[in-house]
Amino acid sequence: MIFINSTSSAKSNPRFFTNSSPSLILIAFLSIVASYLLGCIVHGDLKSSHKFAPIAPPRHVTKSSSNVIIRHEAISSVVAGYSNAHVENIVHPAMLAHPNPRNVLIIGGSQDDAQVQVTVKEVLKYKAVEDVAVVAALQAATARIEEPIRHEGFLCHIYNRTREERVKYFDYLEGLHHLSLETRILCEQKSSFDVVILLNPFSQLSNVQLDTTIQNLSEDFYMSKNGIFATHLGPSPHLRRKKKMKFQEQCHSFKCSSHLQLQLIGHLTTKTKFTNIHVYEDTNGSGAQSIRTPQSFLVLCKDIDCKKNWYAGENYINYQIRKRLSSPPLYVDGATLNRYTRPHKAWENLFCSFPENKRECSYLNGFDPSVPNVPREAFEVKPSSIGKNVGRGLFTKVDIVEGSYFMQEVAVHQVIFSVQSVAVILKTKQLLLELYNETAFLDLQDYAAHLTHQKNKYEIDSLLTYMDGYGYDDITFGPTGNFVDSGMNTFMNHGCNKTFNFGSIFLVFDRKAGITNSKLEYLLLSEEEADPNKPQIDEERNEILFNPLSDRHLDHQLSSYEGAIFNVVKGQELFSNYVHYNGIDGWASGIQDLRAECRGEKVGTVVKVEGIDL
Repeated sequence: MIFINSTSSAKSNPRFFTNSSPSLILIAFLSIVASYLLGCIVHGDLKSSHKFAPIAPPRHVTKSSSNVIIRHEAISSVVAGYSNAHVENIVHPAMLAHPNPRNVLIIGGSQDDAQVQVTVKEVLKYKAVEDVAVVAALQAATARIEEPIRHEGFLCHIYNRTREERVKYFDYLEGLHHLSLETRILCEQKSSFDVVILLNPFSQLSNVQLDTTIQNLSEDFYMSKNGIFATHLGPSPHLRRKKKMKFQEQCHSFKCSSHLQLQLIGHLTTKTKFTNIHVYEDTNGSGAQSIRTPQSFLVLCKDIDCKKNWYAGENYINYQIRKRLSSPPLYVDGATLNRYTRPHKAWENLFCSFPENKRECSYLNGFDPSVPNVPREAFEVKPSSIGKNVGRGLFTKVDIVEGSYFMQEVAVHQVIFSVQSVAVILKTKQLLLELYNETAFLDLQDYAAHLTHQKNKYEIDSLLTYMDGYGYDDITFGPTGNFVDSGMNTFMNHGCNKTFNFGSIFLVFDRKAGITNSKLEYLLLSEEEADPNKPQIDEERNEILFNPLSDRHLDHQLSSYEGAIFNVVKGQELFSNYVHYNGIDGWASGIQDLRAECRGEKVGTVVKVEGIDL
């Protein structure tokens, strides 16, 4: 209803309109349309039929000591709300994933950009941050710089400086390059950046040297060895991909260059120093509340250690926020970051929309009802058939067809020791050793040997023995967590000389499909074939850095999809392959131990420990 002044003519009109009502309606309609278009233009929500426009906040700003004031009063409240939510989603996941960010590089804006100022404000909330460099663009300078740019003390880790002294602005990376060279001489220290934040990334795609620039940026000269890169990926993919992908007639691979987001990911991951990638979504999209679109963001890490904080629990992250920030964020907390640990389903759908990934997607699409599951009642635990020095073993009471699941009703209940939990357990044991003046060296790779030299007996040893004797180390969520099979599978022994008959049933699926060069062949590597000096991993998975399908089903892959890789007859003992159970850190010692045990030169941890009176 449109309200007008209460006049006699209006009151006498039963339709409550005057003769001028059509013009009022037109004016109101045009005002609504103009407001909508203005919001779209400001926040990048107007898209062409082939690509989306990156978010670009207004450039006309004035700065005060505490905040950024937008001159256009009509949109100031909208931009302020958008800027904080959007920038927090870029800044804090990356900053909190790094253990101690001191130098931060922001690319994609100038001193007069509202988004830059809000980003700098969020970055400087971290107490450890000492220097922030802001570079306008990734492109090289058009003219060669004859004299090095000198900012005394910048990147030299000088304390007690004002905010203005900690933030410096550059037009091009070349100017920062000269400064970094100079700093290495003046400060006698490395001055690489711990966190790099790229704003408005799609404006950089026109740079013909983008691949080379990103490769150089990921080197240790610019980024520290545990450096982290963060940027915005634009609106999240739609769940219904076919309609969205119609215009991309040449897009037949996940490495497609005609899809802007995949093109950007390709630039950031091709021949760079990054080892793991994390894509996440937040519903705090651009623009006013009524036209918000979920936005995706990306974090790239050079060191696998970044997974420790990335997959940490809510309470740990909340503690880190209170400890490391001068004031908490408005939109981000531990619960928010826990949602970011997995890509959105839309990214998995995009990955699976390409024919090259159909087979893998069919494998990881939950439990297949057509695949038989052998329940736990069909198994029994008794002394191993290998010999008295081996201990217990797992046997089947029925014939099992290759490709069958094992005890999936039990396997889904995981026994997980997170990275933080393992660290706490080891620290507790170390404190007990120090308290009682113990000198034994704490080494989980040979924990049974450690116990034989230990004077006192501690209750925590039972927990460590359970982890070391029945579990396996894994770096899926960072170095190093530990996982123990929840069912009777935990009593399964190692199959020496490739006698194992238990493993990933996807090996069977590939074999039946006639695939001779399966990606999973590395799982069949025996202890004698393995090179102790070179951990054998899934090389293709390492090459394809971004796999949203795998990233969304990490827990499921750790506990499920395992069963008979060959036909097993009733009464036969079941064997697994322990080659990959020691992780990267314990690879060499683990392979040597397996070889010694298979040759009868030593016994396993469980046998050692059970022979000790704890």
